[in-house]
Amino acid sequence: MKQQHGFITVDAEYIDYAAMKYKFNKGTSADRDYANSLNNSLKNMYKGALNVRVGGELKFNVIAARAGFAYYGSPYESSDSDGSRMNLSGGLGYRNRGFFVDLTYVHTLAKDTYYPFRLSDDGGVPVTAAKGDLNGGSILASIGFKF
Repeated sequence: MKQQHGFITVDAEYIDYAAMKYKFNKGTSADRDYANSLNNSLKNMYKGALNVRVGGELKFNVIAARAGFAYYGSPYESSDSDGSRMNLSGGLGYRNRGFFVDLTYVHTLAKDTYYPFRLSDDGGVPVTAAKGDLNGGSILASIGFKF
């Protein structure tokens, strides 16, 4: 059998955020009407989104080099709100005789829209959204022993 020197993985998922639901198991008809109102709001505010992750690893004896990319689609129905996110990662790993060390850097590029509260459309004062570019990096490390 030939020894494995690397691999590539691809993962895709579709999530229908608009399918979220409130359900009150007990309560009055007013409670059920309120739950239906909340569910209609969720259905109007959210949509389905595609999330895709791609990663790979090359193994050089006891050292491994890894890279990855992830895209998480925006769950918001409105084009004014972008909640998408991308992650780029790269790292190194060491594995030998039941001991391993992994070090990875993940850089996140994200956008989101935040409303501190929402008012119904009854002529009230409109609430301005805070739109943010949430970019930053993280270093992740793990150490382990197999026994």
